Amino acid sequence: MELRYLTDADRPAIHATVLRAFADYEAPVDFDRPRLERLMARRSTDLTASVGAFEKGEMVAVMATAVREFEGVSSAYDVFTGVIDEYRGRGLAGQLFDKARHLLVGRGVHRFILEVIRSNDSAIRAYERAGFATRRLLRCYEISAHELLDTPDPEGVRLQIAAGPPATDYRSWRSWGPSWQNSDDSIDQTVEEVCWIHACVGEECVGYAVLVPVARDLPQLVVREDWRRRGIGRALLRAATARIEPDQPLRVINVDEASGPDNTLFARFAARELPPQHEMELDFEA
Repeated sequence: MELRYLTDADRPAIHATVLRAFADYEAPVDFDRPRLERLMARRSTDLTASVGAFEKGEMVAVMATAVREFEGVSSAYDVFTGVIDEYRGRGLAGQLFDKARHLLVGRGVHRFILEVIRSNDSAIRAYERAGFATRRLLRCYEISAHELLDTPDPEGVRLQIAAGPPATDYRSWRSWGPSWQNSDDSIDQTVEEVCWIHACVGEECVGYAVLVPVARDLPQLVVREDWRRRGIGRALLRAATARIEPDQPLRVINVDEASGPDNTLFARFAARELPPQHEMELDFEA
């Protein structure tokens, strides 16, 4: 078995391995290669810090690693780790991580962040044994456009499509920080695919949503605190669902469980709740 860092030449094998490794996953992955490439780009995947396991030249396991500053700290993130079925139970995921960790520490990265589905008890225990601790629980939803069809926009609020964020300190409106994949830096990585929706009262912006139509993904939806509970969040949701494929659900991934109002909003219009995830962190310097 050969473990090595990856290069651009490995991209076709990465896609093939991901499809095989996640075929029986609780939240199955069925991405074509362009969609997987967009996902990797948005999360700042660094192939030189990513690791593959090869048996007789065939990739049988892969760990894609992203590296950048997150929350003001030099951090790495597990974009995905997958092992094809017949090679599970051999400790390959741990070996991939150990090889990546060696390189990351040498580069001055301070911590490693990952997400794992809450029901995956064996993986959570393995991460805890390796020193990871849970930062928070993240809830995930698919929003039904049908539930929003007959909801009127709040009086006096104008929704408009914009080329970028509000011209205000909109980050201060947040009551919790977005996860890695929904962060401002992730949005900036694929800015050409992003649609901003502003909720305005007169000339003042009081809320916004960020939509990635091609992925049916809503990374951020925030309403300024003094304008909450007036139907603006619902109106932004409806505007987002109107800009994706008809009859397809809108995905809202990684909502902090501690945010009661946000989860109440998304759960109300959810076609279904997807498996929640633990966001876990390992401090390399601890």
